[in-house]
Amino acid sequence: MGFFPQPLEVGETDGFTKNDIFGRKAVGDGLTNLLSASTDPLVLAVNGEWGSGKTVFLKMWAGDLRNNGYPVVYFDAFARDYLGDAFTAIAGEVVDLEKKKDRSAFKDKALAVGKVLLRAGLIGAVKAGTAGVLSGTDIAGAVETAAGDAADKLLEKALSSRDEERGTMLAFRQALGNLPALLCPPGTDEQGKEKRPKPLIFIIDELDRCRPTFALEVLERIKHFFSVANVHFVLGVNMAQLENSVRAAYRLGDDGAKTYLQKFVNLTVELDVQPAVNQGNLSVTEKYIWYLSRELLPMADTNADIYNFCMNTLNIAKEKAVTLRALEQIISLAAMVFAYSKNKIYINWQIVTGLCIMKVLDRRLYRKAKLGTLTYAEAKSFFGLQETYKNSDRDIQREFFDKVWRVCLDENAPDDLLAKFQGLTISNAHKTLVYATANNVIDRFLLPRNGNA
Repeated sequence: MGFFPQPLEVGETDGFTKNDIFGRKAVGDGLTNLLSASTDPLVLAVNGEWGSGKTVFLKMWAGDLRNNGYPVVYFDAFARDYLGDAFTAIAGEVVDLEKKKDRSAFKDKALAVGKVLLRAGLIGAVKAGTAGVLSGTDIAGAVETAAGDAADKLLEKALSSRDEERGTMLAFRQALGNLPALLCPPGTDEQGKEKRPKPLIFIIDELDRCRPTFALEVLERIKHFFSVANVHFVLGVNMAQLENSVRAAYRLGDDGAKTYLQKFVNLTVELDVQPAVNQGNLSVTEKYIWYLSRELLPMADTNADIYNFCMNTLNIAKEKAVTLRALEQIISLAAMVFAYSKNKIYINWQIVTGLCIMKVLDRRLYRKAKLGTLTYAEAKSFFGLQETYKNSDRDIQREFFDKVWRVCLDENAPDDLLAKFQGLTISNAHKTLVYATANNVIDRFLLPRNGNA
């Protein structure tokens, strides 16, 4: 059996017909409507934490766009991080798209711009190399004159080629602006007039995982070279991490980093894990827990222990805003516990649930549980445990979870605390249950005998 969720395979034209676990098609449709309506070039950021499902969403949306006739470039920036120049990396993706459509109007123009950038880079390197010579006062006159002549020639060449370079840039922008209509001919309307072509959409993913210098170069190349009408960019990013890249590269403070990014990003769209209020749907967290339980936990639909585990995990995950990546780790750990704990009569799933969550989210507290030094106050703070439930709106699973943990760790817990739950009690060894479960069930995949460590 598998203990870990398999990566979702998203084909180029799958769209949202498969794998849309979180029901995010509506988000994709909204982005499509926005980009279709704007002829001005836009740069949108789809913001979400690592592990929030950005990549799967962007790939599904790219497929949906392709199925609806939009020219799309999906660019994994992290996979191209090794390339020396962001312009070459982005332009190369457009050339590949042209090949698929049997077109070649863009390649020569991009090559010409690439040569301009290369030449500018070489001039900059020579200038930097001669700067020390030109500013030194102890250098012999002959050497200084030679270095000065070299710099003068470079400057003269740069000035004389300025008009040529401007023409090259203009030709590149015109070629890029013409691409949407060439890649996907727009056709005509009922009156025989040519329709406005659908925009070319670049989806740039994993930008926040790149080297800071490369990530910022991508943004700068987009603004300076690719900002033309009917061409849009959508960035899949964790904006907080991208701001860190700006701080690292330019030594800016918090406000400076945000201001810098505002120059490049027109709009940020949050990839939320909660549903819209008026939809009444399950949250992304809820959907993913039940999806993972069906994938990894046997008999998930019929086993009461697994149901209670999922409900407890869900309650705590929502309160602690647990990421989807962390949920995968929690439920994978539970799947291994379930598989190797054959005689399940000795397992208390409230304790297993809490320890799985604690091991993933707070290793320090989990270590204390293994040592038998975890206190009720620490568990109460971590899980948000309640001691009383008067006028409480918590469900029965969460109430039972809280009371089991209190019975195990709180020396002042009343003996009949669990009496409400059909007379359920924990064995006399309940004071060592957390310690025993952490050591013998979670980490060794063994079972304590008769509830003892």
